[in-house]
Amino acid sequence: MFMAVSAFVFVGCKKYDEGPAFSIASKKSRVINVWKVEKEIENGIELPYDPGNDSSSIEFKRDNKFIISGSISGSIISFEGTWSFGDKKETLITTITGFSADTAVIIRLKSKELWIKSMDGKNETHYVKK
Repeated sequence: MFMAVSAFVFVGCKKYDEGPAFSIASKKSRVINVWKVEKEIENGIELPYDPGNDSSSIEFKRDNKFIISGSISGSIISFEGTWSFGDKKETLITTITGFSADTAVIIRLKSKELWIKSMDGKNETHYVKK
């Protein structure tokens, strides 16, 4: 009986489409990390992997700030901004300093994986812990 109740409870705890079903770590502690892009999907088609992006990363910090850094055509870039959860912690809102906010739906949030998709569902990005 315990196993049946546990299975029901854990399935009911699943917040994100791709999981996890249950986590002891808070959602904020799972987001706080340095991430690199593993895969990008646009309109259902996986974009080709570019090894030049290996130096690019996004770091979400505990104070709700983030830094995007990397290089494009040999030039080093860096952007800073703020992040927060929205809509019952089912979305991630990022605002690069000087630009408007961008909201993405969280579809997977684990300590080593973060998957998000655009609000219109056309673009999806899979991040892994760097």
